[in-house]
Amino acid sequence: MLRCDSAHFARRCDLEVARQVEVDAGTGHHEYSTLWLGLIELPTSQLITFSAETDDGLRLVLGGTVVIDDWSVHGPRRGLFKGGKGDRVPLRLEHFPNGGTGYLRLYWKWEGHLRELIPSSALFHSKQQETKARAIRDGTIPPIAYRDRSLVYQPNVDATDGTSEHQLEVQAGAGPHLLLDDYLIAESNGVERVVMQPSRAATIPNPIVTGPEDRSVQPYLTVLRDPDSGRYRMWYGAWRDDKSESRTHLATLESNDGVNFERPHQICDTPEIQFGSEVIDRGRAHSDPATRYVYSYWFEGGTRILASADGYSWRPLVEGVVLRHDHDISGIDWDPLRETYVATVSTYMTGLNWSGRRRTTLMSFSDDLIQWRQPWYVLTASDELDEGETQFYAMDGYLTRGSSRIAMVKILRDDLRAAGADADSFGRAHTSLAWSRDGVTWVRDRAMFFEPDDNPGSWDHAHAWIDEQLIVGDEVYLYYSGYKGGHKANRFEERQIGLVKMPLDRYVARRARRRGMLRTVPFRFGDTPGTLTVNADASAGELRVRLRDPSTGQVIPGTSFADCEPISRDGLRQPVRWREQDLASLAGEVIEIEFRMRGVDLFAFEFVHGHD
Repeated sequence: MLRCDSAHFARRCDLEVARQVEVDAGTGHHEYSTLWLGLIELPTSQLITFSAETDDGLRLVLGGTVVIDDWSVHGPRRGLFKGGKGDRVPLRLEHFPNGGTGYLRLYWKWEGHLRELIPSSALFHSKQQETKARAIRDGTIPPIAYRDRSLVYQPNVDATDGTSEHQLEVQAGAGPHLLLDDYLIAESNGVERVVMQPSRAATIPNPIVTGPEDRSVQPYLTVLRDPDSGRYRMWYGAWRDDKSESRTHLATLESNDGVNFERPHQICDTPEIQFGSEVIDRGRAHSDPATRYVYSYWFEGGTRILASADGYSWRPLVEGVVLRHDHDISGIDWDPLRETYVATVSTYMTGLNWSGRRRTTLMSFSDDLIQWRQPWYVLTASDELDEGETQFYAMDGYLTRGSSRIAMVKILRDDLRAAGADADSFGRAHTSLAWSRDGVTWVRDRAMFFEPDDNPGSWDHAHAWIDEQLIVGDEVYLYYSGYKGGHKANRFEERQIGLVKMPLDRYVARRARRRGMLRTVPFRFGDTPGTLTVNADASAGELRVRLRDPSTGQVIPGTSFADCEPISRDGLRQPVRWREQDLASLAGEVIEIEFRMRGVDLFAFEFVHGHD
């Protein structure tokens, strides 16, 4: 048993061999955690019910199977497991108490055998487990074995599991289909992948929220647009009068256009908070008007949730921490594809693929914002793939496009300094893209999507972290935090908020400077295929499209390049037309799409209904 003097496996101290899982620490310890590693000998081949009495959370894993997953103060304390009689199965048990009493007792029972405390005669440990426990205590390996669902984009590698290129069939109506990676591409020639960096515009009065006037002090913010009034509303972290480095206010501003925000700002009524400004508006139709708005923040050990009727006065949705983690970055979002709440949180730890302790990003799902699944890695560094001391100030700015989720990754390089920065102004940071098709596994791009301004005198010369994406007409508004000098430099003056814009869905282009070809994986049409449209800039050349039968490789009659009307302009939703084919006859069919391009940037395509 390894004991830690915190509820999230930090400050590791005592290591001992325990005869049984039976702990009663009384009320003298307010917050600690224990990790048990060992072997359990199964007494029967029948189904065994494992149960626990504990205050507060625990997680029991037997042979790689999560039997009890209750990393909260309230929840199920029971689970089932089946193996062979006499099998010695690896056991991993994580436990934390959070105030009050600290106790844990682990029981089992099966048919014909009454519930009993698991006896010491059934518990063992191997030399390898003892070595691992010592390494965890010494900080050479991380204490919690989170599941790793993080991937790094590499050409022609499957974006679902990191293996070689795959074959799949995609539903045509699930668009728009963005060409972020190679997931939808079966073949391409003469085409390069280009990340399209948004440009700063002199017409936007950046920074739009300032440190001196508006008290901006964090790289976290939320911008929402009221569907009824059309008004924009921003929440962000504001420094307090005492200029505390570990306590902040939640502040809000409003705007008619999302660019020019009306002053003065308003400080919200909240309990004491540390960091975080992620707000979800559940709408006027939410079942409980008093909790229409929910807000997440980090404070003393993990994520906490506040609720509000108006976005100004906030009270706890539930008392205490709902998701424990050991670093002060915490955000929530709503995933409309899976209809679940998402927490994106941070831990500060060592890992198998990177050297030293670094900020690393975890994700969890919840149905109610109170009970959360065991987190898993979604962003991890790699000494092999990443330069220098790459670490992550988490991920935010989620946007759902078709069947994909797109997010902004805040990458920190504390081993770099901005040009012209003072010797103590360490840290340079930029934003990269990440995307997911299942909401669980995330692929991050190593290429920079948005980087600090090269001008040493600019307000965002050291850091440029996008934290919010908002669709406004045919554009995406990208709100970001900028720092002038460095990561920890002059935080009460130089941490400010800016805005850049970009055309909708134009994150990554497939560019053919001369003649190029791109062929997709198979797509299945629904009952009404609709019209194929392309998001492309063909103003410097020409784009034509043909459809093929993937089973034969033959061009579908009436959809050849010769039948296709050429596209030679720039547009987000340009219809593809063939002289004698409108796709209606292809209902229910499976097709491949082949693009022939010259002087074209192709960003996305979609099958839409009701298009002129």
